[in-house]
Order: sequence, then structure tokens, then C-alpha cells
Amino acid sequence: LLQTKAPPPKRKPTGNVRSVIRGLVGQALREQDEQELSSQRLYSRFVTRYIERQTEPPLCAAEFYRELEHHFVRDGELTLTK
Repeated sequence: LLQTKAPPPKRKPTGNVRSVIRGLVGQALREQDEQELSSQRLYSRFVTRYIERQTEPPLCAAEFYRELEHHFVRDGELTLTK
């Protein structure tokens, strides 16, 4: 039997990147677990969200960390208000 290349996964809507990050930050803040608040854990959850929807994450780690720092970190602390 010949194998054919699988069709690319269908893209599912995932919302605005910043709103996705906002949701992840909010969830981490509610958990009140220091590990959940780490930027590495947040990026892992970000990537997982997109992979679960069978789409490529729109930001690499460096871009994600810049976005996180610029919009969700104040005085060295993770926050939803800037």
C-alpha cells in the first residue's frame, strides 16, 4: 500500500494571542502556586493550548516572554493590570 501525506491539521480559532496569555495569567494567579506563575510554565501552557487545537503556536518562546513582560509584569510581579 502506498501512503499518502496526511492533510495539514485544520486551524481552529484560538482568539487573540494577548487574550490567550491574559487567560493563562489569570488562571495562574488564581492557582496561587509559585510554579504556575513562572514564565516557562506559562509558555508551556500557551504552546499546549495551540497544539490541542491542532495549530502552530503563533509566538516562539522569546516572543512570548517579551509579550508577557511588556503587558503582564509590573514591578517584577505577574499581574493582569499594568
